[in-house]
Amino acid sequence: MNLGKDELIAGFERAGLRNRRCIVHASLRSLGHVDGGADTVAQALAEIATTVLVPTFTYAPAAIPPRDDRPTNNGCDYDTDRLGDAHPTPFTLDMPVARDIGAVADAVRKLSGAIRSDHPLSSIAAVGDNAAGYVANQSWDEPMAPIARMADDDGEVVHIGTDYTSCTTAHYGEIRAGRRTFIRWAMVADGSVQRVRVGGCSAGFNALAPYIRELCETKIGNAVVRRIAMQEVIRATRAAIAENPMSLACSPTCARCRDAANGGPD
Repeated sequence: MNLGKDELIAGFERAGLRNRRCIVHASLRSLGHVDGGADTVAQALAEIATTVLVPTFTYAPAAIPPRDDRPTNNGCDYDTDRLGDAHPTPFTLDMPVARDIGAVADAVRKLSGAIRSDHPLSSIAAVGDNAAGYVANQSWDEPMAPIARMADDDGEVVHIGTDYTSCTTAHYGEIRAGRRTFIRWAMVADGSVQRVRVGGCSAGFNALAPYIRELCETKIGNAVVRRIAMQEVIRATRAAIAENPMSLACSPTCARCRDAANGGPD
C-alpha cells in the first residue's frame, strides 16, 4: 500500500490529531511506502495539528569533558566512556538531526516556518501555532522546558511506529520526580565549548507501558500510532519511579540509569 499525504491526514484524523498540540516521535520505515517520504509525513502533521514539536538532537558537537569540571553522579565514567570528541563539530541550526532520531524529525525541522532551538545536543524544532514561544522556552540548562510548556498546554505525545524508548516527555517526568538532568559539554556555534544539560538513558522506558492508563491507538499504513496526553506520560513516569527508582532502568550496570535513580549530578 502506497501512502500519500491525503491518506496520512486521514489516518492522523483517526488518531485524533486534528487541532492538537503534540510532540511527535516517528519511524518513517514503519509506515511502509510513503510517496514523497519523510517530507510528506512532516507536511501532513503540520497541516492537521495546531503545533508540532520534534526532538532534533545532535551528537557531533559533543566535546570531551574538561579535566577540572567533572561532576560526580553524572551518568558516566570519565576515564572509559566516550562522551565527546577531541575535535567536535560546532552546532549550527542547519545541522541534520542524529540518524537515530529519524528522518521525519529532520523533515519537520526543514519545513517552512519551522523554528529550531540552539541547544547543541538536545535541540527542539517546532512548527505551527506559537512555535517560537515553545522553542524560546529552552535553554542550555533546561533542555526539557519546551516539553514542560506544551504539557501545560494539554499537549500530547504521538508515537508513529515507535515505542517508549523514544519518549522525550518521560525525561521531563523524571525531572518532575526529582531527578536532575545530566551535564555534558558541547561546541556551540561560536566555536567555544559550553556546559549543557541533557536527558538520561531511555533504553528502559518500555517499562512505562503498564503505568499508562489512557491512550488512543490506531494504525496508519503498517505503523501502529499511539496518542497519549503528555500529562499522562508524566504521571506514569513519576508513578513508576515512586514504586521503584530503578523501574525504568535498562540495566543495573548502566551508569546513566544508576545515577539517575540516585538523583543525578551532585
